[in-house]
Amino acid sequence: MKKKITLFLFLSFSMGQTLLFESFNIDDIEEAAGWSFIPDPDEYEPQTGEWRISSWETDFNNDPPSATYYWAPSDWGTFDNPYEEHYMYSPIINVESETNVIVRFQIALDGYPSPEGHYNGMNVWYNSDGDDWIKVLNYEISSASGSTVDIYPRTESFYASIEQTLQLRWETYGTNSYYIDAWHIDNVRVDVIPSIQQNGSATIFSNNTDDSQKAIPGDIVSLEFTVPEPLAPGSPFVLINSTEASITNPSGLDYVAEYIVPDDATDGPIAFSIDFTTENGVSGPTCRSTTDGTNVLVDVTGPVTPTVTDNIISVGGNVFPGIWNTTNEQVQVDVLVPNDTAVIAFDYEVGNSISFVGNNGEINVPFNNNYLVSNQFTIEAYIKVNSTDTYQGFLDFGDYENTQKGFGFFLYGGGWRFYLKTTGTQKTDIEHAQASAPIDTWVHFAVRFQNGDLTLYRDGIPVDSKTGENGYEGSVDWNGFSDDMVLGSFDSDAGGGTKYFDGKIDEVRFWNIARSENEIKAYRAIGLNGDEDGLIGYWRFDEGTGTTVSDLSSINNSGVLLNGATWTQDSEFYFQEDVLDPLAIIGSKFQILSRIPENEFSILGEKIVITEDHSNAGTLSLIALADEFEGMTDFAHTLSAEFSARLFDQAGNYADGNTSSTTLEIDLEANNGTLVNIVSNNTYSQLAKTGDVITVSMAYDEDVDLPNVTFHGFDADTETDLGGETFQALYTLSGNEPEGDIEFSMLVTDYLGNQNTYSGSTDGSKVFYDRTKPELNTVSANSWNPWNQSWARVGNGCRISTNASEELLTISATINTQSTSLDTQSLTEHDINYTFSESDPEGPFTIEIVFTDSAGNEGDPVTATTDNSLVIFDKTSPSDFTVGDVVSTGGNTVANFWNSTNTGLNITIPIESDSTLDSGRVQILAKTGANDFELLGDYTFIASPEVGATKTVSIPGDSVRAITGYIENDTLTLNAYIFDIPGNETEGTESTTRLLIDETPPSLISVSYESDFSDSSLATVGHGIILTFETDVEIQTPTVTISENTATVTDLGSNRWQATYTMQDGDEEGIIPFQIDTLTDIRGNPTEGTSSTTDGTIVTFDNTKPTLSSVKIVSNNADSS
Repeated sequence: MKKKITLFLFLSFSMGQTLLFESFNIDDIEEAAGWSFIPDPDEYEPQTGEWRISSWETDFNNDPPSATYYWAPSDWGTFDNPYEEHYMYSPIINVESETNVIVRFQIALDGYPSPEGHYNGMNVWYNSDGDDWIKVLNYEISSASGSTVDIYPRTESFYASIEQTLQLRWETYGTNSYYIDAWHIDNVRVDVIPSIQQNGSATIFSNNTDDSQKAIPGDIVSLEFTVPEPLAPGSPFVLINSTEASITNPSGLDYVAEYIVPDDATDGPIAFSIDFTTENGVSGPTCRSTTDGTNVLVDVTGPVTPTVTDNIISVGGNVFPGIWNTTNEQVQVDVLVPNDTAVIAFDYEVGNSISFVGNNGEINVPFNNNYLVSNQFTIEAYIKVNSTDTYQGFLDFGDYENTQKGFGFFLYGGGWRFYLKTTGTQKTDIEHAQASAPIDTWVHFAVRFQNGDLTLYRDGIPVDSKTGENGYEGSVDWNGFSDDMVLGSFDSDAGGGTKYFDGKIDEVRFWNIARSENEIKAYRAIGLNGDEDGLIGYWRFDEGTGTTVSDLSSINNSGVLLNGATWTQDSEFYFQEDVLDPLAIIGSKFQILSRIPENEFSILGEKIVITEDHSNAGTLSLIALADEFEGMTDFAHTLSAEFSARLFDQAGNYADGNTSSTTLEIDLEANNGTLVNIVSNNTYSQLAKTGDVITVSMAYDEDVDLPNVTFHGFDADTETDLGGETFQALYTLSGNEPEGDIEFSMLVTDYLGNQNTYSGSTDGSKVFYDRTKPELNTVSANSWNPWNQSWARVGNGCRISTNASEELLTISATINTQSTSLDTQSLTEHDINYTFSESDPEGPFTIEIVFTDSAGNEGDPVTATTDNSLVIFDKTSPSDFTVGDVVSTGGNTVANFWNSTNTGLNITIPIESDSTLDSGRVQILAKTGANDFELLGDYTFIASPEVGATKTVSIPGDSVRAITGYIENDTLTLNAYIFDIPGNETEGTESTTRLLIDETPPSLISVSYESDFSDSSLATVGHGIILTFETDVEIQTPTVTISENTATVTDLGSNRWQATYTMQDGDEEGIIPFQIDTLTDIRGNPTEGTSSTTDGTIVTFDNTKPTLSSVKIVSNNADSS
């Protein structure tokens, strides 16, 4: 037994409210609050069925009790007991505001075979807010159904929208209730469904810069909406102007869909649809309007071309026709205000469909191989049922016989069945997916098939499916089928042949792809373009005349009306007509266009909104400020500006008007002078110093006021109008002005009021202001003395070199109060020259340099050099002196002699204590015999320690031997010059030391040696060896070795010498060697010694005792022994 379920258990559903739930867990209908059977079953006509509460559990009443319409008490085999309007009513449901609901209930039919001519059915109705009852579902069986038709328990549903009240009713009718067993209704529930309109929000706007409720091609239209509760994956789905929009989810329940208005868009309001399914699986009602009344109007049609008048004027300041000057504040352009219209909405007229009501008409669509879909397809159609008859159908594209092919729609068992034959599956009548359709109401059916799974949709909501084990195996079975597609009838063996559809059909779509649930739901009420992906058949039935129904898909396979099928103006789709606003110009905007010729027009000023007053007046004055006008590209003095205007409609479309024939000449400047010249009263008119007067002369080619002239910001002393647009300004330099080129400016005001400031001359004239005393940056002195440029003697010149800080006009100098000469190297570089004479005082010179710069500024007199350089004048020669000792150096030095071994001379020069000799020079003089003195060697400088002492001068031997007349046995005489620092000289007295030249070496006349042994040519140990030798001149004692031992040398007189040595035991035997070393005469000249005698004598040393080699004694006897 079922339990009563309290309402709060369903509060989580959708928006948290279940408005009605009834499980009929009662014994009598009166126990169900507000439920009733009307009329009361006791009042039914005899022999009809009746409503009751049934607790009898069967396969059809599988959750008893239920509200049951039972067949009895009726009789069989008669048409005398027809019945209708046997109702079961629900209670009235009250709500406080507009509410969307889903109504769901379980229905079942326990059938019974019907004889020919009999039928039984059930209608499901609802009433909203007391309006007319609306039939939403119909179930009917008849004799054409053949054997018993059963409807096993299934849940049906439909949607309704209410503002105050809702009531439901179920109606039974038929020819004889005997031919059913029972209708069962159970588990009726009404739930509030989530709705954007009631429980969320939706607003639409564009990024149009003029009006966010307008859009033009390229604008982005944004649809922001909030859904009432979390959504299922793949949801929401949004169409904007029939185009699937991109969607983002910024946060939570908030979504944004965007659409870019295409270039080929048409005028009119944006249409959109938002479809969604909650995470609880409830499909919310399609949202097609905003909750805040926003609406974006697409306007792709530009406004009419405006007319720009010739009234172009400058405004403010000094106004002169046709001229723009700097005093003007605005530019004004007058335009004519045109009339214009815009599409602001659409009027709708019901569209066309094909009617098969009361005729046996059909639509024949020729066979096309593209229709032989395989493992996926989608087929859609709108139908409006007029009456029902089992096996009638509205789509036949196959064979429905014992062996089926293809697919089709037909009526059976109170529901529209979609049959599909695949290569692996063939279903019976009762097994096909089916859905009910109300009478006289447009219903959209769609079938989606993909890889064995089939889903049947009614009005975008899935109502039945065959999937998984209950689905299909293989692809669609065509098995050689090639017949045409037929709309409006269905041919079957079970139905006894062709059964014609009694109703209307519209908007048939055939796809070779499996469309998504979102696409099916969202696009069902949207007309297609015909070029959508996968669309292989699209028949809209909007022609209205003729017999051809056009296929708008790319297949272009049009059908033909046959057998009385007719056009009718009845459709869920509407013809659209523009609603125009004749006052659309109001709210449009004008803006000035201007340009310099050859350039593109630029937009100026703010957009001016056209008001009704403007429209009535017919003209409008447009204004742009001076800054904007003068900011145009290439805007410049002496050019002209052209004008037009741009008219913007409210969406931002625009049209440019004509170019006005009136232009404005741009005169922004008071002209510069045709001649502007500047001079000074200085000696050089391009230069000036403090106190000089500057004169600026000006001439102009237009009428100007007396210019205001300033010099470095100081006003001129006087400004004079000389007539004929010539002027003069005078200014005296005060010393407050900066040095450099004198800057002056002239503020000129012309007759238009243009004021311009000009600087400088036009002829290149300049005046350089120099208020700084010149300076000598460098002052350096040197003499022309070859020995020391800081000293000078009589006849020496000196030079003072100067480098000035600027160009000089004059420069002069005195040295020792005497005038000088000047060499000008450049205007800043000068050399001052002077030659010393006997009249100059000795000591450092004195100088004074006076100079002026080019502007006449006098520099401070200069009396000293900048680098401390000076010139000392010295005209006194050194004191007399006598050359001191002269000695030879190197080799064998012998006083008063110059021999062959000497390498130089040292001459001693006495140096007096005189500071002028410090760094002075000594130059040696020499002569031989009676020859004249000549310079000997180079001069040498006197060092500080030598002053007040002596200086030794060394002369190399080569220089000595190079003296003129140098010969053997002649005499060398030496003298010297002493020079002080500047070169004053004194020749000394020659040295008393004379050197005799002797470079001849001595010679050996004879050499002989012997021993004191009896044989003087032999010697042994103890014998003396005597070596005797003689030279040609007197020599110094020589060194002699005998038998490599030093001998004793004795001077025998008369240049004869004797050397002796006693032989020793260790001396080497043999000829005794000797060596007379180098011989040097008494004047130091050497000659080579010798080791041989001149007479051939030798001495042999024998230190070996003799021995007897053999001793023999014999006699003269015969026997010698």
